[in-house]
Amino acid sequence: MNKQVYVNGKYFDKNDAVVSVFDRGFLFADSVYEVTAVINGFLVDWKAHFSRLKNSLKEINLNFNIQEKDIFSIQKNLIEKNKIKEGLVYIQVTRGIGERDFNFSETQFKPTIVIFTQEKKILNTDRAKEGIKIVTLEEKRWKRRDIKTTQLLASSMGKSEASKIGKDDCWFIENGFIKKIRKFKPNAIFNALHGRYGEDGYIQLILENERIKYTHSGVEASSVCINKIISKEIFIKNKINTPKYIILRESFINNLNQITKIVQKKLKFPVVIKPVNEGSSVGVYICNKNNFVKNLTKLSNEREILIEQYIPGREIQVAIMGSKKLGTIELVPRRKFYDYKAKYDKKAKTKHILPVDLPKKKIQEVEKIAFKAHKITKCRGITRSDFRYYKNKFYLLEINTQPGMTELSLVPEIAKYKGISFNNLIRWMINDASINR
Repeated sequence: MNKQVYVNGKYFDKNDAVVSVFDRGFLFADSVYEVTAVINGFLVDWKAHFSRLKNSLKEINLNFNIQEKDIFSIQKNLIEKNKIKEGLVYIQVTRGIGERDFNFSETQFKPTIVIFTQEKKILNTDRAKEGIKIVTLEEKRWKRRDIKTTQLLASSMGKSEASKIGKDDCWFIENGFIKKIRKFKPNAIFNALHGRYGEDGYIQLILENERIKYTHSGVEASSVCINKIISKEIFIKNKINTPKYIILRESFINNLNQITKIVQKKLKFPVVIKPVNEGSSVGVYICNKNNFVKNLTKLSNEREILIEQYIPGREIQVAIMGSKKLGTIELVPRRKFYDYKAKYDKKAKTKHILPVDLPKKKIQEVEKIAFKAHKITKCRGITRSDFRYYKNKFYLLEINTQPGMTELSLVPEIAKYKGISFNNLIRWMINDASINR
């Protein structure tokens, strides 16, 4: 009998096993694998390998309902069928078959799974007895972009991530980008990047290491403020009102009914759900009991999710400029809340109210809270704090360390109301740029 392999639910002779040429594993290297050693017919450290396999699938957003007992059984069958006493078992899972397209949806494909064995001496070898000799080499897998290989998983995931937030494509950056900046020798960098990598301390750390001056908050404040859990803990510790919340970590998709009950008991519906580390209101949903599970499922690939009490009051925003309380503005979105579209799309037609129709003492109160939050989180430059005003109380939702600077953005509008032109606002920010922020 020839060697047996497993492909998508069936055992085949190795010569009869077929995988489509349109499989994304072949086209894009859009796949993961694990290899487990076999000694005396037993799988070595199988549980650890399975755990890593699950994590790999999760990290590339490959939805595959893989059960440990089932995969274990298939491997044991192949070991017996192929009479493997010593060797290896390979498991390869691809995203599946489809038209060649970098972009993908996590739910549109049926994954392909291939499992096969390989006879190989493991114990009784010179290397096992005497050790192995190693040379260190520069990592080339990700750097040789001049070679047009099918190793396109990172490109595919980048394209899909861009698509999720309404963008057509993405540009990858790395230290080479910084090398170009270094060659240019800038006096300062105006950081206009939003979300992950741009305002979470990542680019700030690179610029600190390069000793290049930059605008807005530094590494610590950026990483603290974009993390909604850490920032909330700081607010609570410093007696600043913020909506009640619970945190979901790791895989929660199998406990949705239980989570719904917990949310109803501790927070009551409606609630707000959002990724822990994101900007520009990406991935934020206001949920009632009927659509909670549906919206929560959309965030199933996030490692941490914040579920927050929904505060129905007025939407108040406060800008801080260095050591100065710049001003306050009220928003009346035509949409459910001041989301990504409301921030960047003219058609959303969010109403901006200046001056805010609140008593002077209340304006002073909210600006005092925003200034306090700015200081305790060690922010620099300009920040914008998001509040809800409900039943005579202000609730701080989050601090934006890099507020938008478009024609629809709030900080330029507040500055203009206070007599500061857009050019002078930008000039102040550039002059404020520094390192060690």
